[in-house]
Amino acid sequence: MHRVPRASRRCMLPRLAAGAMGALLGACASGGPLPDATAGGVAPTSQVAGEWVDVRKTTASDSTIWVLAADGDDALLTVHKGADGTRREERQHYGRWSEGRVTDSSGASVRALCFVRRPGRDAPSCDAIVLDSLRVGGAMRRRLTVRGYVGQHHTTDRVLVERPSASVAAAAPTAAPTDDAASSDSAGPAGSGEYHPRSVQPERPSVATHAGTVATGYLELETGLEHDSYPDATRGVQLGSVFKLGLAKHVQLALTLPGAAVTGIPFGVGDVSLGLKWRVSEDQPLLQDIAILPSIKFNSGGDRGTGTTDVSLLLINSRTFGPIGVDVNVGATWRSGDGTQVPQTATLWTVAAGIPISGALGWALETYGLPGTSGPAGSAPIVAVLTGPTWVVRPELALDAGVIIPVTGAQPRALYLGLVASLGRLVPR
Repeated sequence: MHRVPRASRRCMLPRLAAGAMGALLGACASGGPLPDATAGGVAPTSQVAGEWVDVRKTTASDSTIWVLAADGDDALLTVHKGADGTRREERQHYGRWSEGRVTDSSGASVRALCFVRRPGRDAPSCDAIVLDSLRVGGAMRRRLTVRGYVGQHHTTDRVLVERPSASVAAAAPTAAPTDDAASSDSAGPAGSGEYHPRSVQPERPSVATHAGTVATGYLELETGLEHDSYPDATRGVQLGSVFKLGLAKHVQLALTLPGAAVTGIPFGVGDVSLGLKWRVSEDQPLLQDIAILPSIKFNSGGDRGTGTTDVSLLLINSRTFGPIGVDVNVGATWRSGDGTQVPQTATLWTVAAGIPISGALGWALETYGLPGTSGPAGSAPIVAVLTGPTWVVRPELALDAGVIIPVTGAQPRALYLGLVASLGRLVPR
């Protein structure tokens, strides 16, 4: 049977409110800053938890409200008020929020608000915040200012005002919006998908990928080293890279360049592949995010590849269970050739979880399988477990390391380490 390095197996399915808010907004600030949270704390606090009206994204008939739940859940609430007085609410789940610290331009450590779409896997997006009070009609309201909020087109401060009660349905600005305010920036962390464009979207170390995509116009690199020990005592080394480019808010192009060496075969480039991930829906009540990933692998690697041209389709579901992010993938591959070197069809399933441990430290845990194949090159089913720590060094850089443990089949035992880095904007606005 022709030996396919595990990188090639991965490339087979690449981973790839209606109150008088005008008075509220026109009121003058009074009172001093509210007491600060414990320095360095990352858990949600009662001071920040609540419902916050986004001033920039609210009109007389529509309100955009950030919902920061006390348990760390993060959502976006949109309230529409019709001309006939009827009101309709739409709620979208985003991910998790927490408090943290960031360093400002003077080098001081300041209080920050952090969001993460996929806990334990994605880099959190953190912005400095200022929490103070505002007098409205004789009553005090909290005001939360998010410094340097990064939207799709502009970076500017976001002013959020405490929602006075559940009956509030709209907030009307008292002044004409600025050019920034009139931009099509995402309404808030919920469902934005591009909250911080340079925050990495790690698809490694797992075989599974997630439904997220790189921010439009930005380029991201995933690369890693793996040492494989096969059941027949042969050894292999893999050094593969994936370049991911955001083509649109829900679309990402991925170019995979695998490098591999196995006992008797010197190191070189394996089969190159291209994949296009499309997030077809997000924030669904039951399944949350769903994406599809069609791809093509070229017969370019010689002895380091399968000797075939492959077409694959991967179905992706990503969701959170409390603080844990889970990705479920199923897929199939159809290959050229007569099936004597590698099977003409193959399938894959995988379930991966990202588990927050402490701060920037997380843990990846996955089980995946390649069901048995038939034909001259058919093989028995493979099931394996992948596990190891992940570390978000900064929003633009994440590291990972771990082991792959075979459960059944010819899966090699492996050690891996790698990184994910944002290379910045490639395509101009």
